Amino acid sequence: MMMQSSFSRHVRFATFIAAFCCALLFFGCRSASEQEARPFAWAQVTDSVTLVGDGTISREGEKVYGTAYTPEGDTLFFHTTNRGDGESGIAMVTRTDTGWTSPRPAPFDLERYDEGAPSITPDGAYIVFGSDRPSASASTAPPLDADEFYRVTRASGWTDVTRMTTTKRISEKRAGVASDGTIYYWTYVRGEGMGFYRGRIDAEGSIRDTVNADPMLFVDDGGENNPYIDPEKRFILFAMWGRDDGYGKEDLYIATRQDTGWSTPVNLGPAVNTSANDTHPYITPDGSKLFLTSSRLESPADTSDNWNHYVIRTDAVPALRAALDC
Repeated sequence: MMMQSSFSRHVRFATFIAAFCCALLFFGCRSASEQEARPFAWAQVTDSVTLVGDGTISREGEKVYGTAYTPEGDTLFFHTTNRGDGESGIAMVTRTDTGWTSPRPAPFDLERYDEGAPSITPDGAYIVFGSDRPSASASTAPPLDADEFYRVTRASGWTDVTRMTTTKRISEKRAGVASDGTIYYWTYVRGEGMGFYRGRIDAEGSIRDTVNADPMLFVDDGGENNPYIDPEKRFILFAMWGRDDGYGKEDLYIATRQDTGWSTPVNLGPAVNTSANDTHPYITPDGSKLFLTSSRLESPADTSDNWNHYVIRTDAVPALRAALDC
C-alpha cells in the first residue's frame, strides 16, 4: 500500500511537471508571437536616439517635417520635401515584413497646394493637417493666403476630407489632440509671428472654444510649437526655440497637468535635445517610445541640415519617464 501510494505521488508529480513545461512552452511561444504583433515592435529603440527608416523615411537630401503614426504603428504619414514623386507634401509609408515601403503621396494630399503638418487622433480615426486649399475637394482653384486645418477619416481610406477652421490670415500649423477632443496647436501670421492655442473639436469636426494657450506654458514667450498632448492630458510636449536653458535651436520641453493649467515647462535634456532643431514629438500608445524629428545629422551631400526621423526609449528621458509614471 505504501509503495503504491508513493508511486502514485511520483506519477502525479511527473504529470504536473510535464503539464507545467507544456504550459511554459505554449505561453512562451504565444508571448513571442504576441511580441511580434505588438504595435511598434519593429522600432529598434535604445537609450540614445536612433534613426528611423533609413533610406525610406529618413533620406539623404530630403527632409521630414512632421509625422503621424496610426496607433498600430504600421502606417506613417509625414510632411516631406519629396513624397515619392518629387513633389513636397504629405507622404505615406506602410510597414511590411521586410521594412517600410517606399514613400507615396497620401491619398488626401493635393499636389497643387501646400499640404503638411499631419497629426493623428489617439484612436487613429482622423488625421488633422494644414493646407492652403480653399475647400476640402479643391483641385484647380487658387490657394488661400494662409493655411487652414482639415481632417480626413480613416474609415474612408484617408480620402474623406472636411474643413475644420476658417481664419483667413492666420495659418494653423501642427496640432496635438487628446482623447476628449481637446486640441492644442500653433499658428503663424506673416509679419507678426507665432501663436499657441487650445480648442475643442466638436461633433461636426470644427474647432470651437479657442483660447490663447501661451499663458499656460511659457508666459514670457510666444514660440511654442509642434505640440503632442498625452491622450489623457497628463502632460504636453512641445518645441521651443532658443531659450536660455536650451541646447541650441529648437528644443523639446514637457509640462505636466496641474489644477490651474500646466506646470512650468522642463527641457527634456541632452538625451533628446542637441544644438540642432529637435521637434515634432510623439509618444507610442504604450508609453515606451518617443519619436521626434531632428536636423542633427548633416547631409553628406551638402552643408545644410538634413531633417530626419528618430526614436528613443522614454525610460532614457527622466522628465518624460516621471510624467508617464504619474
